[in-house]
Amino acid sequence: MSNYKLPYRTRAYGQALGFLFVGQSNMVGIPSADTDNLTDSRNDAIIPSWHQAGTDPVALPDGVETLSTNASHGCDVAFLRRLHSRGLHRAVGVKYAANGQGLEDFFKPTKEGYDNIMTACAQAQRDFASVGIKWRSLVWVQGQHDSSTEAESSAYEANLNSLVDQLRIDLKTPDLFFCSPLHPPSWSTKDYDAEVRAAVAAYVASEPLSLSVDAEDTDTRDGGIHYEAESFEILGNRMAEAYLVERPKG
Repeated sequence: MSNYKLPYRTRAYGQALGFLFVGQSNMVGIPSADTDNLTDSRNDAIIPSWHQAGTDPVALPDGVETLSTNASHGCDVAFLRRLHSRGLHRAVGVKYAANGQGLEDFFKPTKEGYDNIMTACAQAQRDFASVGIKWRSLVWVQGQHDSSTEAESSAYEANLNSLVDQLRIDLKTPDLFFCSPLHPPSWSTKDYDAEVRAAVAAYVASEPLSLSVDAEDTDTRDGGIHYEAESFEILGNRMAEAYLVERPKG
């Protein structure tokens, strides 16, 4: 059973629209106690259902405070805020992210990462049982782990395809969308960064229900691995706006 109560106003909008936020450290984001946090703390722009590695489900009453000391946030919060500001009030988020986790850990149903995604989705479906959830998109921020070796980077596009296909089957959502940033060359320092970036671009080019956004104008806060707060805002807003162009009715 969940340890939080969702805002009652969710029910006024009918069926919830579910967005999955999955990835490694750049999806985990910035801890809520970090002073370099998201700048906008409006408390009326998000109806969340949060699940994260090592935490119980928690609600975010606003953009910076959480009910869990382990919770953190990044482009996920900005993404949902932008959808809400554009009138998509039924949007909710389900998040599973883990530092350093590789793509293969997410897409194989026997792997812990994938199991955690499905556990989070099942919990959210119970939390929203009164209105139901219609799954809309996977928002994916990952890749640095798989930039370390030639084997992982060369398998990235096929593995990403396997992840999305499996989610579409298990969530009974054949039109599940895919959103991801194209990390800039400065984003990391691994040997196969360019190959992973190209793999994401190739997947988006071959998959009609997908989009990527450019991240060339973003900055990092630790020498090229993790985005800083303003860049989380930029990427979340940019992906949300692109999503609304592709799927304006949610």
